Formats: sequence, structure tokens, C-alpha cells
Amino acid sequence: MRERHVYDAPIKAYSYNGKRCYYRYKDEDFSIFKNELSSEELTNLRSTLEMSGRYRGIPNYAWLEEVVSNLEYRFGVRPNSENVVSFEQNEKLKGLEYLSDIIDATVNHQSLEIRYVTFKGKEILSVVHPYHVKQFNNRWFLFGLEEGENDVYISNKALDRIRKISTSDKEFIKNTFIDFLLFLMI
Repeated sequence: MRERHVYDAPIKAYSYNGKRCYYRYKDEDFSIFKNELSSEELTNLRSTLEMSGRYRGIPNYAWLEEVVSNLEYRFGVRPNSENVVSFEQNEKLKGLEYLSDIIDATVNHQSLEIRYVTFKGKEILSVVHPYHVKQFNNRWFLFGLEEGENDVYISNKALDRIRKISTSDKEFIKNTFIDFLLFLMI
């Protein structure tokens, strides 16, 4: 924090008991939170807001609308009105209504009970410990540890085949099997 090019914090060391010292701001009214964002930070924030803005108006993303609006207000940043990036988004895709709940369960390490229809039309009810959510070819997939009738195994579930989800009482089993960052490179 003493590096002026990062925080510009006026920090002073005050000696006591010989070699010991403590640190305080020279100016008691100083706060790093009162500092302006650098131009690079503003550019990065603006880019993030632009990319996040593509989810505005989509059901289950009302929370994102609030976050983006608060950031725009707090930092006085508005996304660039020039559209320079496009993302493929199918708002009519089945299963999107489960996406925010699945992400919440993944982040909060909560096992899920999922009613799922296979490619062949068989309906299955299973407990899944969600580890990773990925969009691929305009479809969303959930990867996790699934508890089958006689075994546990890593599975992937296409969100458009999910019929119902609910939280499970089963204790969450943490991921010690797969480093999903390795698969993001592929």
C-alpha cells in the first residue's frame, strides 16, 4: 500500500519500544476506497459490464441487472454504446430456468436431486453433486458426481433434458477427481 502508483496511500511508520513500529495513514481522512479507478481499471470494468449486459432481460438474471446497475452508478461507468462483441445466445433454450439454481448449488456445495430425461426418453431421478457448468455449442451442461443405483460416477447433464431440480439432503461430496481448468483449454 505504500507504493504510490498502486494506492497512493500516505502511510507513515511510528516507532515505539525501540525497534518496533506501527503504521498509520498520515492523513486520518485518507481511504483507499476514495481513490479513483485507473484508466486500465475503468476499461476492464466497462468491458465486463458490456459482456454482462447481454444477459439483461433474461429470466433468472434479475440479480445481474441489479449488480450491473449498481456498478454503473457507483463508478459512473456506462458500457460503450458501440457493439464490438457478439455472443451466441438462445433465450428459448429449454433448461435455462435451472441455470441460476444450478450455479448457486455449485458455488455453495449443495447436492441436487435431478429428474432427467435421457436421449432415449428414459426418465431418471438421481442425486448429483454439481462441480462445473459449461456452455458448449449453444447448450448448457452440468458436470458433477452422480449417485447411481449401485455406483457413483462423473456425469454430464444437458440442462435442456432436466425436468426438475431440488436440493438434496445428501451431504455434498467435494470434487477431488477432475481439474476442469484443463478441459477449458480444449
